[in-house]
Amino acid sequence: MKHHWLWGGMLAAFLLLVLFSLGAGFWGGGNGATHWTHRMMSPVCHQMPDRSFFLEGEQMAVNTRCFGVFTGILAGWLLIPVAGRYTVEKRWPLTLLVVAVMVQIIDVSGNIFQIWENTNLSRFITGALPGFAISIMLADRFVKKPKIKQE
Repeated sequence: MKHHWLWGGMLAAFLLLVLFSLGAGFWGGGNGATHWTHRMMSPVCHQMPDRSFFLEGEQMAVNTRCFGVFTGILAGWLLIPVAGRYTVEKRWPLTLLVVAVMVQIIDVSGNIFQIWENTNLSRFITGALPGFAISIMLADRFVKKPKIKQE
């Protein structure tokens, strides 16, 4: 694997992002909107209580879709050392991202047009899919390409 220091640094950052997303129920020392994690995440997430998971009775610092995106990015990032060899100069990671975004659009549209109602679980899953796909798209940047023998 090349750029292992960059991969490791980003892994630490994504892990912290997921841990900060857990909010007051994980970190303690406050509640909901007054907790430092909630204030820290407010610029990137609308944090609506009815669209959030609760941990230990406290609203998480981000809504379920954002938590899904962050968790998907972390899960995909963890798989880069393995997935990288299958993504080098392949198109399937881009296809995976397009499909994941389309699934999210369909899910949101179905809710808007009242065909079905989103649940926190569906929001989490439709957030995790593109998050995972984004990480996998970057996998080949961390894999050494095989050298071609020249004659």
